[in-house]
Amino acid sequence: MVDKDNPVYAKAVVNRYWKHCFDRGIDEPEDDMRETNPPSNPQLLDALAQGFIENNFDLKLLVRTCPLYTPPPPRAPTSSRFLSSACLSQLPLSAPSL
Repeated sequence: MVDKDNPVYAKAVVNRYWKHCFDRGIDEPEDDMRETNPPSNPQLLDALAQGFIENNFDLKLLVRTCPLYTPPPPRAPTSSRFLSSACLSQLPLSAPSL
């Protein structure tokens, strides 16, 4: 199972640790690694899996590597119900005029 010629194992482990770090796997759900369920970012998954293999399946290094990749910020909700997605702007501070 742990063999440098078996990229599926490395991708599965990388995907699980990615989900542990960011609450969402690159391939979601994390247990579904079929061809019919492509990853959201295949280049990232391949690069992380290749690095994991090249470093002799070092989990500590993988855990240190994951936070270096910052996921995009979450999108604002499209619903404007209760003004939950309203953009607020601050008023500039000024001294009260007497």
